[in-house]
Amino acid sequence: MNNTAIPAGIIFFLCFCVLSSCVSFKNPSDTPVNAGAGTMKEQSASGYWVSQPSGNTLTVIGVSSPMVKRDSELEAAKEDAARKVSLFNGVQGTIETFSKSGSAGYFDFINQSNVNLVYDTNYDKYISQLKFDPDKDVYKSDNAVFVRFTYSTAVDDMQYTSVTDTNGNPGWVNYRNLPQISGYNVAVGFAQKQRWVKDTISKSVDAAVARMIEDMSTRVEASDLAQSGYGSSGTISTRSEGKLTDFVVLEFWVEPGTGNVYTLAAAKSAM
Repeated sequence: MNNTAIPAGIIFFLCFCVLSSCVSFKNPSDTPVNAGAGTMKEQSASGYWVSQPSGNTLTVIGVSSPMVKRDSELEAAKEDAARKVSLFNGVQGTIETFSKSGSAGYFDFINQSNVNLVYDTNYDKYISQLKFDPDKDVYKSDNAVFVRFTYSTAVDDMQYTSVTDTNGNPGWVNYRNLPQISGYNVAVGFAQKQRWVKDTISKSVDAAVARMIEDMSTRVEASDLAQSGYGSSGTISTRSEGKLTDFVVLEFWVEPGTGNVYTLAAAKSAM
């Protein structure tokens, strides 16, 4: 099993999503996207990658860093895809947060988060069942190799309308057009640019898992608020625990210019 820690920066995005999800509006210029259409090269033009499941087939996009040998790139991409299949089969998570605000304003503020994810790391049993078309399902950029794999398993068809805004960005990035999928929790994960694209995408996926678990159950473990002549200060600690099954990465988007990654994911809450 594996324990994965996510850096403290994720909590800033999670707080932003909580605030932004309270506002709902529709941009009439939003346009539908034909999700699932196109080769990997065609999807790469916008940095907008779609992998919706259908027909008892899980679609997963494995990512590798560029390597000297193509076979090594494909093996690394398979391992990354196998990790996503493992998350689909079940992931247990614990999220602990600590926030402290002082009376000196914005710069007197601490926000920390520790996220531990536990899932099966025996990837070999998944790798052998991954399939792909080398002509349509592989794309290599200057800093990453993307491979679209299919994996046969019992999974629901997730049909929904995905949209982009007037700038060509996915409509769900700021929770404006978050899809509603019956029986599933839906969340957005975010990660700031890492050295390698594959690492940024992986952290964004983990952030989506963490957001879902926080949405399921979060309890305040300790809090303290104090008033002084300089203003108010306080601390708060929270803990979230939960398990997800059928976790699916539906789409992810590499933001032009920044290299940051947003991931749209869906999963069921395990009892």
